[in-house]
Amino acid sequence: MIIRILLFLGILSLSSCFDQPPIDAEGDIIGLRPIYYQGNVKEITSNPPLPFDNLGKIVVQGNFLYINEQNVGIHIIDNTDPLTPISLAFISIPGCIVYTVNGNIIYANNAEDLVAIQVDNDFMIVEIERTEDFYNEFDFASQLYPENFNGVFECVDQTQGTVIGWVETILDQPKCWR
Repeated sequence: MIIRILLFLGILSLSSCFDQPPIDAEGDIIGLRPIYYQGNVKEITSNPPLPFDNLGKIVVQGNFLYINEQNVGIHIIDNTDPLTPISLAFISIPGCIVYTVNGNIIYANNAEDLVAIQVDNDFMIVEIERTEDFYNEFDFASQLYPENFNGVFECVDQTQGTVIGWVETILDQPKCWR
């Protein structure tokens, strides 16, 4: 009986393998598209508030909210009155996904680097420390496919810039998969 169950599970697992991406009749399928950054990926800037788009982690520090715009940077929000939060600034940190805040210092990934950024009361910033290649498993130079992902995705075009992340979207006849 156990042998039959193992045999059935083995056959079932093989049926999920495919040589071609599973594309429907119209050619559209949900997959991942690379997010490219075309400027200096290490340039960090303080900017006026930006609209929210692809939000991630939220950190509360006193009356402030720090909200990650995935792969783009961090929104700073005054939450003194939670019924009327006020967007104060946006810190552009290309490739930023993980971060934390301690006092007026933001520790964040800037692509593969770890940076410490001091933010003053006027939301001007100073990069006080950078550890290059801290996230060495996050190697953007050779990232040709999304890590830890099995499915279809848009092939990377390295002439478009540096891949700083991936976003789920509808793809038209994708040619890459794994």
